[in-house]
Amino acid sequence: MKKKVLAMSLALAMVLGMTACGANGSRDSGGEKTETVKTESSGAEDESGLKVVTIGLNGTVTDVSPYHAPDVIAYPIEFSLYQNLFTTASVSSQELIPVVGKSIEISEDGQSAVIEIFNNVHDTEGNAIDANDIVFSAETLKKAATQTDTAYIESIKATDDYTVELKLTEPNKNTMVKLLTHIHIVNKEAYEENPDTCPGTSPYRLVSYTSGSEYILEKTNNYWQTDASKTPYDAQANVDRIIFHCIPEKTQMTMALESGEIQMAIGADGREAARFDTGGESADGFLVDTNSGSFSTVLLFNDTADSLCQDINLRKAILYGIDRQAIIDVVLNGAGKVNSDLASETLGGFNEEWLAEEYYPYNAEKAKEYLAQSSYNGETLKLEADPSNGTSLELIQSQLSAIGIKVEIQTFENALWQEEKVAGTGESGWDFCIDGVGGSLVTNAWKVKFNPSNFSTGLPQTGSQDTELVGLLLKAADTQDSADLDAFHDYLAEKAYAIGVYSPADKCITVDTITDICYNGMGYVVPGSCNFDAYK
Repeated sequence: MKKKVLAMSLALAMVLGMTACGANGSRDSGGEKTETVKTESSGAEDESGLKVVTIGLNGTVTDVSPYHAPDVIAYPIEFSLYQNLFTTASVSSQELIPVVGKSIEISEDGQSAVIEIFNNVHDTEGNAIDANDIVFSAETLKKAATQTDTAYIESIKATDDYTVELKLTEPNKNTMVKLLTHIHIVNKEAYEENPDTCPGTSPYRLVSYTSGSEYILEKTNNYWQTDASKTPYDAQANVDRIIFHCIPEKTQMTMALESGEIQMAIGADGREAARFDTGGESADGFLVDTNSGSFSTVLLFNDTADSLCQDINLRKAILYGIDRQAIIDVVLNGAGKVNSDLASETLGGFNEEWLAEEYYPYNAEKAKEYLAQSSYNGETLKLEADPSNGTSLELIQSQLSAIGIKVEIQTFENALWQEEKVAGTGESGWDFCIDGVGGSLVTNAWKVKFNPSNFSTGLPQTGSQDTELVGLLLKAADTQDSADLDAFHDYLAEKAYAIGVYSPADKCITVDTITDICYNGMGYVVPGSCNFDAYK
């Protein structure tokens, strides 16, 4: 099979990647559980002279293991600890930047790849990383089933100490790129000894933590990549110690910033962020950075014979009966955007013409018309999600009650939700659910929910047996042609199998001596790679 050598483009990608961190206001081994040593948060240095930053996270983090279920609150910690084979310069970029991987040859059809890793990689405890560890990392992530694209891994094997061959179940370069940028690399023995706090290969290690409350990371000063020109933009170590505090209460985050307890707030509430933005009452000494990212909150319908939502008229009644802007106003305090597709408009392949289309705007009268045409007869529908979406569920329940639809809410903790959220599995039998999706391309996001290969049922997450839907999806993913992308987008909207609810506009508030907020290729903040030159 003809091979396409990408080593040269990887060298160029390294140069491009060095500029991937945006500027404030301008852009669009394992630690053990110990008692935390108190540091002076109001200053940049502690008593030992280390430069310290304390960061507030807008939720509770209980799992920072390398292969845990997706948790956007934990990502700033996770991406500070673990590295992948490659990264990209932005959410929509497909240009690979070397990290643990040194070079790569991808087949013309994207079904197979030969990856060479650097020969001096080690984790923060000094454990060497070789090709067998790459194989182990990929296979462990696939077994964990927390990244749906790992279902496309047909085989991965080491061919020598520093080279692996990866083969997918189907030809798709976009899936290949996503896998190469999403598999955290660990040492096999270190992971098996302590999977919960296994050391990563980044410049930072976890030194102590209190689950659900505080995580402390320190710069190791023995980062394996000693050539600064080859250190990726999101693996800089510009501060010595990073202290993460879990602060789910919005007003407490504001108070922590104003008192100097924290110097950065990631995922800050929109209205609270306005206090620190230009013209706000607490703006002096602070900067606010806004990042759209790749993530979307989505609503999916159960399309099996076991659910009333197999009725298209009921699905459309529900969609027209939901005021998505009201959800943004309450849940995000206005810091978000109503979707025009299942996927965020920041992803590659998004057609800006979709923004002007009618995409189930709130219309109570139209909702009642579709409800009258449906088979719904006062039954109670089950609406489910994980607890982080609890407020959204309550708003939807209230909105649908106003048009005559009864809704019962049930939530599952994140790990259990990964099992429950596939229609036809689990024990709950939801009728519709709130979930999340991201990616680099719109087709990546679509495939996460609608490619049958991802699920044990052999059907999309919704349980739909619509073969035309799957055919349109696979064609769009293969060609990336605008007409094929439009065809799937239009068909999904017409059939009302799912809808993008909103894409959050994430707010990062910092003291004004922390600049150039760094977002990795997935659109999440990597604190240590921000600019701390003026932070004293």
